[in-house]
Amino acid sequence: MESSAASRDEKQAKRLARTADLLLRLHLKGQTQVFAEMRWVQEQRQYKPGWTAHCFRELFGIWPRGEVEPARPTDNAIEEWLASRKRKARAS
Repeated sequence: MESSAASRDEKQAKRLARTADLLLRLHLKGQTQVFAEMRWVQEQRQYKPGWTAHCFRELFGIWPRGEVEPARPTDNAIEEWLASRKRKARAS
């Protein structure tokens, strides 16, 4: 019984480490770059304009300021964060 609890704890620790790494990568990119990449995703998926601002606020805790030109994501960090967000919504 203890091994399954230890295994669960280990899995949870790995998941938290991946999440922390992902958030660090997004924050290191800078708010302007992340917002521009979110705008690109929004346009590609034809989401409503407010989607980007709400995602930005969820990630950084503040509303974005000003407008930026959409920029193609330079890595998969935005996609990973969006996927984790989708999994979290399904779990609740």
